[in-house]
Amino acid sequence: MKRKFVKVMFFGALALSTVTYVGCKDYDDDVKGLQEQIDNINQKGADVTTEAMNAAISSAIAKVQADLDKIASKADKSALDALQAVVTKLQEAVNGKADASTLESLKAELNEAIATVDSSIQPKIDAAKTQLEGQIAALETKLEEADEAIKGSIATQIADLKTELQDLMDANAAEYAKLYATKVDLNALSDRVETLEKIKHLTTDDVLSFIQTDADVKKYIDDEFVALLQQNLDKPESALRAYLEGVFTTGIMTQVETKCGEIADAKMEALRQEWTTYKTEQGKDYKAIVERLATLEGYNLSTMEELYNSLTDPKNNTIDKANTCFEALGDITDLATEFGKYTTTTELEANYVQIADLNTKIGEYIGNSISDLDSKVETLETKLNALQSGLTSMLKSLVFAPQKYDASGELVRSVSFASIYTSTAQTAEGPVVISAPTSVKVNFRVSPASAVADLIGEHPKYTITTDKHVITSRAATNDGILTVASVEQAKDEADVAIEGMITVTLNAATAVKSYALSLSVVGNNEEGKDVTNFTEINSDYFAVIVSKKYVNAVDYAAKTYGSPELLVDKAGSAINFYDAEKNSEYIKVKLSDNENGSSPAAEAVTLASLGLSPDLFEVTFEKTETPADADYFVLNPTTYALTVNQSKLPASSRYNKTCTVTPKIKVTTTATNEGQPVKADYTGTAVTAKIVAEGVNLEYAVADELYWSNASAAQTVTLTSEQIADIVKEINKVTGETYDNLTAALAGVVASDGNVSTSDGDVSIAASGNDVTVTIPQGTVGDAAKDYTFTPSLKLTYDNSAIVNITVKVKVLAPVVTDLKLGANTINWNGTSVVDLMPSADAQTMTALTVSRKLSEVLLATDIAALKKAVVTDETVQLKITKGGDESETNLYPGTINFDDFTVKAAAATDKAVSYTFSLYYTPKGQDPVVLNANLLTVNLKPSVKVAGTITAPEEEARTITKTKLTDTYDLSTNFTWKEFRGVTIWPTFAVASGGATTNPATVDGALAIYSGSVKYIVAEESRATFVNCFNTTGYTAETGEIAADNKTIKLNDVIRAQEGAIVNPITVKIKVIATTGWGAPENAETELTITYPEGSTK
Repeated sequence: MKRKFVKVMFFGALALSTVTYVGCKDYDDDVKGLQEQIDNINQKGADVTTEAMNAAISSAIAKVQADLDKIASKADKSALDALQAVVTKLQEAVNGKADASTLESLKAELNEAIATVDSSIQPKIDAAKTQLEGQIAALETKLEEADEAIKGSIATQIADLKTELQDLMDANAAEYAKLYATKVDLNALSDRVETLEKIKHLTTDDVLSFIQTDADVKKYIDDEFVALLQQNLDKPESALRAYLEGVFTTGIMTQVETKCGEIADAKMEALRQEWTTYKTEQGKDYKAIVERLATLEGYNLSTMEELYNSLTDPKNNTIDKANTCFEALGDITDLATEFGKYTTTTELEANYVQIADLNTKIGEYIGNSISDLDSKVETLETKLNALQSGLTSMLKSLVFAPQKYDASGELVRSVSFASIYTSTAQTAEGPVVISAPTSVKVNFRVSPASAVADLIGEHPKYTITTDKHVITSRAATNDGILTVASVEQAKDEADVAIEGMITVTLNAATAVKSYALSLSVVGNNEEGKDVTNFTEINSDYFAVIVSKKYVNAVDYAAKTYGSPELLVDKAGSAINFYDAEKNSEYIKVKLSDNENGSSPAAEAVTLASLGLSPDLFEVTFEKTETPADADYFVLNPTTYALTVNQSKLPASSRYNKTCTVTPKIKVTTTATNEGQPVKADYTGTAVTAKIVAEGVNLEYAVADELYWSNASAAQTVTLTSEQIADIVKEINKVTGETYDNLTAALAGVVASDGNVSTSDGDVSIAASGNDVTVTIPQGTVGDAAKDYTFTPSLKLTYDNSAIVNITVKVKVLAPVVTDLKLGANTINWNGTSVVDLMPSADAQTMTALTVSRKLSEVLLATDIAALKKAVVTDETVQLKITKGGDESETNLYPGTINFDDFTVKAAAATDKAVSYTFSLYYTPKGQDPVVLNANLLTVNLKPSVKVAGTITAPEEEARTITKTKLTDTYDLSTNFTWKEFRGVTIWPTFAVASGGATTNPATVDGALAIYSGSVKYIVAEESRATFVNCFNTTGYTAETGEIAADNKTIKLNDVIRAQEGAIVNPITVKIKVIATTGWGAPENAETELTITYPEGSTK
């Protein structure tokens, strides 16, 4: 194997501290569930998630480590440690742009380390190689003797072992160094993903400080670009975060794309798909930046190869060239970093740049910056081509791209094609070839992606040939070698180019054996100038499975035929067995793995699916019938349309006649006999045709329109006697019978499925006795888009196969409520004012109070009766009564309020003012309710003023109280009486009413609790300072001025009460006595008292 690129790929990791890249080998070719992941990605839209990045990079690191371990198991550990050390030094030298003396020293160390590792590896490599070759030979022998069914699996195993052998031959020090450097590089890439994760989760307040303080961020962003956003946006933080996300996402993904361009595992493919979707939805300026970055990464890899040549190849061993490579690598790194700073994503442009009219400013700035960088790229390209002509476009790798899955979901590392033969019985010559494939198409992933252009077209820079290994132990010649016919840009099903992918068409006309195949790529010379001949690489191996399939059955079917297929007895009616335009679809074959056709045949497949030309298949049809049925059918000899011979009379004699039509297929083979092609004869599946009467379609409509009903019993309608008579007449026409009534006609249908009904939604139809009945279940209503019409149908089938279809149209309309209303009974309510809730007690000894009102007192009785009839009796509409403030809109009808007890009640203090709304609706079966009248009536109610009772307060002159002794006290409830509406005294003392009415408990506190009542004593605001200074403040709340009920007997404070002399100024306070209930305030609820201790008062 000539894969010189393998030796140098590891140097691609030496300059990746910023944005340089390295290719990876194909670490995993069996990818599970890839398509499902890609479908999920496409649904998510344009985003490259850090989760997908981490998953793919972690998977790549694990695969690199696995390959490191394979080589390490065959090498001396100390030698590997030394090689790792020198690779690390070389990486540091690249990053630090070392001088010539450093490179001179590293050159010697590198060559010595490589030689030491190679010498320790070689013996174990040789042993492993011998073992693999033995396994391959054993499988080749097994393949030679294997059945066709398992050849594909064995061929794929051989291809995998050949790839493993190929890798084993490249398992040397340079390969280990590449893998080691790649692992270091991927770990560094993980760190950048971690930074991106931080960026995605930055709060608005953190963005600016993150930009200013994080060194790893600062070197990737452009200060002037940041300044433009800050100067032109009121709140630039979100825009800056979008800018950072775009820069880091682009930098990371362009690295991943180049570093891991050859990895084909599911996680990497998922990430690629996210990246492809992301790029597709970006603008042209963004795509131009990504294209430049990809170009620079290609330059980086090429320059790494030249660096390796200058350090290790005796024919190209110059320190001067190595120094030039180092200088170029530094330029590549710097340019890539600078280009990355001008990444403007769609999110940044659309959401921030455009809305702030920054387009011109940013466009000019970026344009000028890119122009300067492009001139530097031109200088770099000149320098690189001076190192080696064609260096800037060198192909790095070519990897087989599996395109299909096996039964377990694994990607298949193989392509297959089969030669199609006749089976033994079809020709005198035995099995002969019908068709052999001339070509097979295979996809390959190209790295770098830009190299695709150099592999296709009229004058490609590279030549691709096959490196074939015939999979058969007895192969001694080169017969049947597959050659390359063409190389094209790969395209998807929508004919869109797949980035970084080519399609290679292989000549397969002479292929007779299965192959383990790889492609070999060499550079071409142009006009005598050595342009790309330093590139000489091989792809990995894949299986090319060549097999034979034998046609053991051919059929022709334009449709799935009935048993029998019915031919309607009328002019123009026909069964069309043949359509030449659709032969590729209608001709189907069954293939066997054995020439005698004894192995189980697979499902029948179309010619189109096999790539077989329908021109090889000559189709005719043969009609046969019994003597009794002869001449009743006509089969057109050209079109193969089967029709009824209408000249056979009477018409009833034609009914139920049958014939058989059989396809006959002649298949043209590649064999000849006396100069003529050998043709194989196949007989298809016979179809039995039966003549049936034309039948009739009858359509009727129910005259009366029906309406939605909530009644549990279904609505039913029957056809009229005239309609029934018409049905019987039409049945007699098509059957030739003379039925007297529908009952007799229904008895004449065939025994099995002769009377079949088809519902329309929930509306059904049935024919029984002398009636045709349509049934409409509870809640059913028609669709407005269908004019509220249902069309259930009946199918009656008779012995002569005549069919009578009966369709009945019935309209089921939504309820109409225009006549329903609830008007005010003006003797009790004007229709707008608030209605009183009247207090009531259920017994002389009241334990609880409710207030209520019969709605029948305030609404018109005729309106209530009409509504009750519609809702309860006729069930043509539904009623909803909701209480104001009920967010859940609980329907109180009929559970709480119904027509038999049309009363609203309030039983809690919170119900001191309520409203009830009446609305009309209906519920279509299986659907949500539909509102018809959202506000038939709203009535507002509140407890009557009578509920709280009446307070008798002291007379006006008695409200001013004078105390002449400083030791005097005063009970603030003196001379007050509070009676509830029945006459029970409930405060300040309790007394039974004169009629015996009382409460339980029969106490002040008990009675007040029933009414949710209380009495408060509030010091007037202007008196509060005096009260605090002069009175006893036990039970007093300064903030509100309230005196607790237990302290309603007020007195002066102890100091004043105990003084010896008279007071020289009067002491006066005003105190309000306020009564409340949960149902509102009682009459005379508030009284103000004035208590005075006049000047000269003493104890």
